[in-house]
Amino acid sequence: MSFETYKKIGAPSPSTIIPQISSSQGGTVNSVIADLEKRGEQVANEVLTDKNMSIETAQEKLLNVMSNGAKEFEQRTGRKMTYLEMREAWG
Repeated sequence: MSFETYKKIGAPSPSTIIPQISSSQGGTVNSVIADLEKRGEQVANEVLTDKNMSIETAQEKLLNVMSNGAKEFEQRTGRKMTYLEMREAWG
């Protein structure tokens, strides 16, 4: 659910529920998530446009985006991602 949806239904946004701590490499949790989301979108576009890529390779690339992203998140913030943050980054 996007932040705009939270506003429309009058619910508190995740940013008010989950503290926006600074990551060890600078920036907030939201900026780390934005970085991960951007890279994930690039890989997804690559997978969608490469007509010669096998289903298995495409699946592996997409799973690696999430696996490596979760590891990077933990490294940059010092904690594991919440389910909400995973959904925010990768849908």
